[in-house]
Amino acid sequence: MAARLAGASKDAARPRPQSGPSSARTEETRSSSKQGTSSEERPSEYLARLGCASNISGLSPELSLGVAGHCEEDGHTMYEISCALRPAEQKFSPTVWSCKRRLCHLREGLHDKVKDSLGEAYAAHFADAPFARRGGMPGTTARLGTWLGVLARCLSTGVLPADCCAQVLRFLDAPIPEGGRGDSWPMAAPSSPARPAVAASTRDAAESSVRA
Repeated sequence: MAARLAGASKDAARPRPQSGPSSARTEETRSSSKQGTSSEERPSEYLARLGCASNISGLSPELSLGVAGHCEEDGHTMYEISCALRPAEQKFSPTVWSCKRRLCHLREGLHDKVKDSLGEAYAAHFADAPFARRGGMPGTTARLGTWLGVLARCLSTGVLPADCCAQVLRFLDAPIPEGGRGDSWPMAAPSSPARPAVAASTRDAAESSVRA
């Protein structure tokens, strides 16, 4: 009996994994998986695939962000973020998409990372755009939309460092645009379509008439 009680005490003292909502890091990892990226991919390689890498033309990508609305899913408020990206390189086509995120994930995955990246300069750029308050207070959607607008402007004007730009676009699930890929991720050359049989018959007939 004493041994059984001792075993039960050990089981009770053993730490158990805590369950809870997924963190912003989980969201970012899931986003990378969707886009076929990995944690080992460098920011410059990821931005090159999006057509947003630095180039000699001096052009910058143009990002637009807004809040299309919000809804309840599994007891949590999900904010729908509308996104549009015009790559810096003309061979890449513009993309438009949306993603849903909880406010806590937006704070951890965007706000905190951008603030850490900009350091003291953050206050200067976001002085008139405070992030949404915790708890889903009235005015959250408006504050979030204003903050996202400033974030998009910072990315488009080159204020954000490349690694932070990559973090932002990964978190938002930016799709790889059509029209090209970065040099580090070449596409396989498409196979040539087979010629129609009628074209081959016409060619053979022309060659026969020449020989005759």
